[in-house]
Amino acid sequence: MKTLIFVLSTGKTGTVRLWEALQSIGIDAYHEIVQIDSIYLSLMKKRFTSNPALDIETAKGRWQGVLLKYLNGEGYFADISHLLASLYPIIDSMDIETRSIHLTRNFWPHRVRMYGTFSETDRSYAKINDNSEHVYPAELTWTTEMCWEDWSAMSQFERLCRYWVEINEYFLKERRKIFHVEAFNEQALEILDMLYPEANEEQKEKFTKTLFYNPRTPENTVPPYTIKMTDDEEDIYKRVCGPILKKLGY
Repeated sequence: MKTLIFVLSTGKTGTVRLWEALQSIGIDAYHEIVQIDSIYLSLMKKRFTSNPALDIETAKGRWQGVLLKYLNGEGYFADISHLLASLYPIIDSMDIETRSIHLTRNFWPHRVRMYGTFSETDRSYAKINDNSEHVYPAELTWTTEMCWEDWSAMSQFERLCRYWVEINEYFLKERRKIFHVEAFNEQALEILDMLYPEANEEQKEKFTKTLFYNPRTPENTVPPYTIKMTDDEEDIYKRVCGPILKKLGY
């Protein structure tokens, strides 16, 4: 059976670039190829019941076949996707070989990019519960006891901040090495050593070149990424996200 390579992340954390870098050295690598829709929606619905606790064995029984079909054979299979990370407890309970890293990005400089993705999810799954207006990300099933009433009472921006904080706090418990998108250029070989230590010198050079991080500037950033946050949103960010920044190495 192939070894699964994946990342623990919240999205907008360089997953496309990492996928391309792994693919460039011959790894069977993809971005968001493993389908999680059916189980993901089921997990989200659990947030609206009187007993939101998840039976991982039941979830594994329903979903693991979707993943296992990609692991037939020998070698490695990589799906570099924050969506797959949302099912981490299920993956962890499976009898398979895995390699993963905790991938993150400083929230504030890239908040609008994350906000755009989160808003799209918010709209897409708005009607999971008859009375809901906003999505409760399935990942939070693992990480929080926050009730739906508290979650839905927040502004969308505060929900995004809470999501980013609580998911990263959860992944911090796994004590994996934390890698920053902003430091890809310095950390490339260490990332490769964690995910594919068998790489030869030619692969190391190609991986490093493909992973090279060139951050956006105001000149090459297009709307809506240039939208400014309000003073209230900046206050929310400092209150909600501030305490975890040091833990993540920022």
